[in-house]
Amino acid sequence: MTTSPKRSPLERANIISKLFFWWTVEIFRKGAKKDLSMEDIYDPIDEDISESLANRLESAWLVELKKLKHIEYKVDDDGNKRTTSPRPSLTSAIFRAFWPNFVWNSALLLIQGAILKAIQPVFQGYVIKHFGTGEDLPNRDEALLWATALIVTTIIATFIQHHTNLETLRIGMQVRVACSSLLYRKSLKLSKASLDKTTAGQVVNILSNDVSRFDQLPMYLPHIFVMPIQIVIICVIMWTRIGISTLVGLACLLIMTIPLQVFISKMGGRLRSKIARLTDRRVQLMNELIAGIQVIKTYAWEKPFNKIVSITRRAEIQKIKASSYLRALYLGLMVITERTTLFSAVVSFVLLKNTMTAEVTFQLATYFNVLQLACTVLFPQALIMGYEALISIRRLENFLLLDEIDYPSGNAEVGKNDEHLEKILPPKGPVAIDLHQVSANWVTGQLPPTLCNVSMKIEGGKLCTLVGHVGSGKSSLLNLLLNELPVGAGTVCLSQYSGSNGLKPGDVRGFFKDNLDMKISFASQDAWLFSGTLRENILFGQTYDSIRYQEVTRVCSLLRDFKQLPYGDMTVVGERGMSLSGGQRARVNLARAIYRQADLYLLDDPLSAVDARVARRLFKDCIAGFLKGKTRILVTHQLHFLKQADVIVVLEKGSVKCQGAFDDLSSASKDFKQMLNQLQKDEEQVKTGESEESGDHPEDFDAGKLGIRQRSVRHGRPSQLSSGRSSLRSVESYSFAYDDENTPAADGAKKKRRGHVDRAFIHESVHEIFSGRQCNPHADSSHPDFPLGTGCHHWCRPLDCLLDECRGNQSSLP
Repeated sequence: MTTSPKRSPLERANIISKLFFWWTVEIFRKGAKKDLSMEDIYDPIDEDISESLANRLESAWLVELKKLKHIEYKVDDDGNKRTTSPRPSLTSAIFRAFWPNFVWNSALLLIQGAILKAIQPVFQGYVIKHFGTGEDLPNRDEALLWATALIVTTIIATFIQHHTNLETLRIGMQVRVACSSLLYRKSLKLSKASLDKTTAGQVVNILSNDVSRFDQLPMYLPHIFVMPIQIVIICVIMWTRIGISTLVGLACLLIMTIPLQVFISKMGGRLRSKIARLTDRRVQLMNELIAGIQVIKTYAWEKPFNKIVSITRRAEIQKIKASSYLRALYLGLMVITERTTLFSAVVSFVLLKNTMTAEVTFQLATYFNVLQLACTVLFPQALIMGYEALISIRRLENFLLLDEIDYPSGNAEVGKNDEHLEKILPPKGPVAIDLHQVSANWVTGQLPPTLCNVSMKIEGGKLCTLVGHVGSGKSSLLNLLLNELPVGAGTVCLSQYSGSNGLKPGDVRGFFKDNLDMKISFASQDAWLFSGTLRENILFGQTYDSIRYQEVTRVCSLLRDFKQLPYGDMTVVGERGMSLSGGQRARVNLARAIYRQADLYLLDDPLSAVDARVARRLFKDCIAGFLKGKTRILVTHQLHFLKQADVIVVLEKGSVKCQGAFDDLSSASKDFKQMLNQLQKDEEQVKTGESEESGDHPEDFDAGKLGIRQRSVRHGRPSQLSSGRSSLRSVESYSFAYDDENTPAADGAKKKRRGHVDRAFIHESVHEIFSGRQCNPHADSSHPDFPLGTGCHHWCRPLDCLLDECRGNQSSLP
């Protein structure tokens, strides 16, 4: 078997090499000759691999989770639920997973601290007594024997100290790695509601700060029970030397250390809890600022946001400073405790008419040095680190107890490669969806529920469009089919086999799939891209199939964008796709979902961020063409696509108002007619208002090309940095006129007219995006395009310059 060049020398080291740490010489030689790089670092040994460590801790944590099945609640006077049963303990899980090595090293520390360090001063006293005066002095051979015993005990104590330090630090590393891996696994299983409760800053802080509390904890924690045993043994030995004076020195030691150290540990834990919350807030704030840095730089908002970050950071530094003062206090006790306790013991011994000798003095000095180290350094450090670790463990437990996705029940045998089962089961077809009186809620107990008594049926291979006003539950319904939104009542049934073995919607409750290997592809409403190439974002870990890839990029209208980019589909898009426009990000997001070969496609409003003609092409070539024969659910606000859908479902306030084909609904459903008439009326009012303000024909201006949804179709949520950034990008790119791939060159006049932008409408739209600021009239109302009162105080001035540039560049439009 070939040995890996990066294999750790610890795995092949013999007992002598391990005892003297000779296996580390090679890495020190490399470090002396050059700076170490990642190629010089050894691979971890098998016991330290993160996967195995996480499996150990996860098994122990699953045992603790069984307590949730028997947990009992008690409602207090305020109506809040209180648990009367113990909740799952991560501390117990960690101890259950790593207790053998920890107990073994704790036993070695007990031998070193309570036995070896206790008898060393005894041997030291016999050696010193040989050089004294008086009777019954040890002879030379006895003195050499005691000196040899002193050397041997010192060497053994030294070996134990260094090896236990290494092993306890290794245990701390194992616990940290295991907890980090367990948190990562948990984050992949969180439900949508849990993700909304958890901020990115909190997760980053847990992984960077909280889990680091385990690194040195195992090295100090054993001293909590080693110190009392050590004090008892040493005090018994000192009692034989100085008698009642032992109690004087011990009382002075305990009074100066124990109460103050307990106070310091509690205060340190409280400060740690406050520091963690402030750090969460600061990290989350910085993440939001980095995400919206373009908007902040555009409107020169650096100073206000700098002040916000400074205030948060100042509060965090104050707590860190207070924690540092506490640490300085207990470190200062190290200097005075030993001298004070030794002085009090010696003075009381002399006052009791005893004779002070060198033998007694050196023994007392050594013993009080050992006690001072245990009582003022090791024990308080164990208390402080233990209390901080408990705070971190409590935060970890809260994260690990968040709700997870409930994986659906179904026929587990379907996914197995069994020829016999393939003969028994009917052929697999498109996914049929059947919802029977389903109710679901993001927040447990909140009324009214997010989805209420929803019943709908979609045949396999059909195209279903979901329409409704903002907040009607369209995205929630898609999350329900993804099993991200837990089913509170009713049945959600996804079936690929005809008859589903005779199962009816009322036979089961909850989420059911007759094929656990069913693949669902989802295109989110907000396009998400990671820092990588366009191809990597589209493939998203899937195997590259050149034929399918070319077809997907064609139907998603990305070929022209590839030609315009410097490196085609190998162009790096930057963090969150910042180098792309909003429409490009939406099409890449759609291409990712389409490239995956799935049985069910859920498309959450993918056409709202693109031009009207591009939307028509995407619907025709991609949704209705490329995906034909697959079950598709499309959320849209563009009503002209409804006629081409097989099934239309109208949602209102979380309930299905009507459903069916377009012709059937148009002729039979009054609610559907009223909704269409109301939406069309709102659109006409918006277009009429735009025409009157600009003096042009309503068709000359299309708000959809600016990335601003028409108010008659969808009202925006409260302004955020991300929405402002995408809208601003759309305003910047609009003046150069989107040139459609199939637009003939003869339409030059129409393109020029399409390049005209009505300034008042853009200011009104941008004001809606950045809502919350009061608009004031410009001091100078002589601007020809701005009637008095349509401008905004100071944050619109960069937009004025931008529009002037756009108007000046109109002559260069094709």
